[in-house]
Amino acid sequence: LETLGYLAETRTIGGGNSSVIEELIGEEVTVYLGNAGDSFWTDLVRPVDAPPLPPEETQPAFVNDAAGRQLLSVRRTVAGTPWQLVLQVPRHAVAAPARALLVSMVLAALVCLAVGGLAASVIGRRVTRPIELMARAATGIASGDYSRRVAVSGHDEMAHLARAFNEMAARVETATADLHAHAMALEEQVELARHARRDTALVRSLLEDVLASAPVGVALFDLRLRYLKANPAMAALNALAADDHIGNTPAQVEPLMGDLLEPLLVQVRASGATLANRRITSPALSGRPRRHWLVTGFPVRDTEDELTGVGVIVADTTAHQELEAQFLQAQKMEAVGRLAGGVAHDFNNLLTVILSYSSMAVDSLGEGEELRGDMIEIRDAAMRAAALTRQLLAFSRNQVLQPQQLNVNDAVRGMERLLERLLGTDVSLELRLADDVGDVCADPGQMEQVIMNLVVNARDAMPDGGCIVVATALGSVTAQHPLGPADDSGAAAGPCVVMTVSDTGTGMSEATKAHLFEPFFTTKPAGKGTGLGLATVYGIVTQSGGDVRADDNAGPGTTFTVRLPRAG
Repeated sequence: LETLGYLAETRTIGGGNSSVIEELIGEEVTVYLGNAGDSFWTDLVRPVDAPPLPPEETQPAFVNDAAGRQLLSVRRTVAGTPWQLVLQVPRHAVAAPARALLVSMVLAALVCLAVGGLAASVIGRRVTRPIELMARAATGIASGDYSRRVAVSGHDEMAHLARAFNEMAARVETATADLHAHAMALEEQVELARHARRDTALVRSLLEDVLASAPVGVALFDLRLRYLKANPAMAALNALAADDHIGNTPAQVEPLMGDLLEPLLVQVRASGATLANRRITSPALSGRPRRHWLVTGFPVRDTEDELTGVGVIVADTTAHQELEAQFLQAQKMEAVGRLAGGVAHDFNNLLTVILSYSSMAVDSLGEGEELRGDMIEIRDAAMRAAALTRQLLAFSRNQVLQPQQLNVNDAVRGMERLLERLLGTDVSLELRLADDVGDVCADPGQMEQVIMNLVVNARDAMPDGGCIVVATALGSVTAQHPLGPADDSGAAAGPCVVMTVSDTGTGMSEATKAHLFEPFFTTKPAGKGTGLGLATVYGIVTQSGGDVRADDNAGPGTTFTVRLPRAG
């Protein structure tokens, strides 16, 4: 079937009056009906021009009419017909209900705020005020006023809260007072500890200074006998820096010292007792003289009396031992000298009688008489005995000297030719005389005797020949090296004249040195010496205020050193 047309029923509502439609859809809504070809549009009252349409059907959209007003428009096609229906509402009409709702809500909110403010005012009197008071009290407590409290009245919740706050504040005050007391006590302890640390540091520094300044060697060892500490004096004894001792045993540091020291350390470690004043002596080796030490070993314990290590104190007594030996030798020489002097004095009296009578007998006998020769032998023997007596008197320092100011260099030069004749061709003489050594006060004849005896003794020490050097120099007298024999106080500190006589002979043993200046002591074969040459030197030099000693040379031979105080 084909559609030939549409039959429309037309009904007039209200005779042109739109009040009925307005009641149905509202005053602000405009309804348009139009055909699909837009050739006819009506607002259900009269024909009108085509209204502005939204771009999509059934989707509301804002459009502008001919007067420029913004309208909310929606259109829809009437099903089964060529007509479309359009509804348009002004924008302000759409927002009017929302505005009314917003005004209602604002009015409700204002009413709520008014009621809330009134309620807050009422509540503030009962809640906020106590809280404010507690806040102020808390601020006071925070600033250090722990006595702040909150006034309490009533039995409601705020009163219970205020009482709890006051109890807390009281506890805080008590705890703070206790904390303050503990802090004061702790501060006092800290101050005491600070003073203790300072005192400990001072004592430790003082101890370090004492160890560094000590003239004796001090060392500490662990239980394995390894160095923990060595002071400078100990380092000097071992000829090694103190830091290089740490961690090493004594034998590793200095084998010779270690062999002597370690047995004592082992004994102290085993017994836990102090071993005091033990003497140890190193042998004289090539290029190294004999050394003497006085050693004290002691245990090192901790606060619980547990053994933690071993300590040792080492004093070099070599010089003291030498002085002690010299003193004993001087005492012995003094005793021998007194004996020799007494014997020589009495013997000289007898020799005077013998010489007198033998001389008288020689003078009374003629040249050809038989007894004359015997008397001459008796007189000559008495004269030789008198010479020996004079040497004994010189040794015992009982000989009368005639000291005067003389120059040692001049005395040596004056005897040079005589000494060369005494030495022979196998022994050479070399003089090394320093300039301006000054003068000494001595008997010239006795001084020549000293020079001759020393040179002859040097010659006899070189049976195969060699060289003798006589040297002079200016020296000084100090407290460590006083002038004079060991049993005398020695001359005051000052300059002295030093004369040395050195040979290149075979040297001498320690046993020989111990008896060197004793009268009648000799190493020569029988009949080759009287043993009074060096004894005479000793007596003359010491009677003149000086001293004499014998030392082994670095090479072969021996050196005799004579020191006399400088005159003027």
